[in-house]
Amino acid sequence: EDNQGNIWIGAFHTGLMVIPKSMYGFETVALRSQKQGVADIACVTSIESDLTGNRLWIGTDGSGLYLVDGNGGNRRYTNKNCGLSNNSIMSVKTDKRGKIWVATYLGGLFCGTAESGFRQFKDQKELKSEQIYCLAYSEEDDIIYIGTHGNGMSVISPSEEKVIRTFADDDNKWISNLYIDKSGLVWIGTYNG
Repeated sequence: EDNQGNIWIGAFHTGLMVIPKSMYGFETVALRSQKQGVADIACVTSIESDLTGNRLWIGTDGSGLYLVDGNGGNRRYTNKNCGLSNNSIMSVKTDKRGKIWVATYLGGLFCGTAESGFRQFKDQKELKSEQIYCLAYSEEDDIIYIGTHGNGMSVISPSEEKVIRTFADDDNKWISNLYIDKSGLVWIGTYNG
């Protein structure tokens, strides 16, 4: 939900939809990419508001990252124009400084801004996986939880760009979802339950 009360929905091969607070029904926002000369509707994997609440970062599976403003305009960030090494964006989070954190499936973790573009996380080697599947950010603690496929969960300091700790027991190396509830408890979804 954005700061105007609109609800945003990402859908598989449908793109981005908005349910306006003031109306019934919904409207589709076209996020298109060109694949081999043919327009393709982006498969949305993640939606994150920036600090102002006026812009949305939209992660897609294979079409890169989009920044959508309140007027429906959008800008596309890909491995061709901004420093991302991979266009399979699995999760996007904004920290309290306004830095955008981008999880890519085979390219690792990236950070940056709309203005500066993106670069790989400085301590990427300590994550021991380039298959970053999900992110959760605790503003209160100023830490990011990172779920990987194959190396469990890591906790990083976004201000220092450093891995603080990694949890990777044999039964829970494949993290599928992370959620921080209102009390600050971190819920972890794995392929083992």
